[in-house]
Amino acid sequence: MTLGSRVVSALFALSLFLLPASAFDKEWDFENYRVGSVPDGWSVGATNADGLPSWRIIKVSGAPSGSHVLEMARPAVAGGPFGIGMVFNVCFNTEISLKNLKATVKFKPVRGEEDQGGGVIWRVKDKDNYYIARYNPLEENFRYYYVKDGRRFLIKGVPLRLEKGLWHTITILQQDEKFEAYVDGKKLFDARDWHIRDAGNVGLWTKADAVTMFDDFRVEKLKEED
Repeated sequence: MTLGSRVVSALFALSLFLLPASAFDKEWDFENYRVGSVPDGWSVGATNADGLPSWRIIKVSGAPSGSHVLEMARPAVAGGPFGIGMVFNVCFNTEISLKNLKATVKFKPVRGEEDQGGGVIWRVKDKDNYYIARYNPLEENFRYYYVKDGRRFLIKGVPLRLEKGLWHTITILQQDEKFEAYVDGKKLFDARDWHIRDAGNVGLWTKADAVTMFDDFRVEKLKEED
């Protein structure tokens, strides 16, 4: 092998080493969607509710990028014996299915008497089955749950107080059973859970009457570990 061939081979090997761990990534800044609409390829639903919540694209000043954001504007009406406190309002993309992923979203709580804030859902099977990581400014905590058949089970949580009236960033990583949570770039905790093993859709979540805006939602597929 000539020197030139060895150099080319070395550069090719180096390029493979430098490839990012994610084999896929998708970001929604919501700029190309019509105000008042639900993004194409997204489904709206609610757990423990009658009817559907109102998720919509709105135009606001001070958005993280551009002027369009996705807002959970009106919750679904509570159904059954649980009341508004156990209504989970979801909006998720049905065209992407991932198992191991990194997901990041910017969010801004707007209002809510029963609840505020919201978060990310992933490995979504349907409106009643998924993982959720969320921040609640009324409770001043960040929590990681799984939802099975409409019932929510706490895996891990920590106290957290964020400055109100600002945009903040949630980042989660799920690699097989291993989970990591970050807010505004600071790691909060890690955990392990295997209740939901299969790939699923990704999306956004609020609880009860929490009106929340979301922007710059990005998901990356992570490679499975050997």
